[in-house]
Amino acid sequence: MAIGHIICSTFYRFGLVPNFSKGKTEAIVSFAGPGAKAAKHKLFNTNHSVIPFMSYPITSGNMTKHHITCVDSYKHLGSRMGASTSVHP
Repeated sequence: MAIGHIICSTFYRFGLVPNFSKGKTEAIVSFAGPGAKAAKHKLFNTNHSVIPFMSYPITSGNMTKHHITCVDSYKHLGSRMGASTSVHP
């Protein structure tokens, strides 16, 4: 997943290390259009809501395996953001 590598690389350049633990950094995923139901089933059931990706860590030149957990809503500081981009208290 190229976007995961880009995110990690950008964070590392600013001296930050993203925490991809469940509940810390998660991706809100929404599917639309033909094949949306099958894609959603594959991500949330077959792949157990996880997208793996590789990136270079800040401390070495070796690729490191990461994964990001995907959710259909995310709670941050008391507000819940949903895949439909609506915010709920």
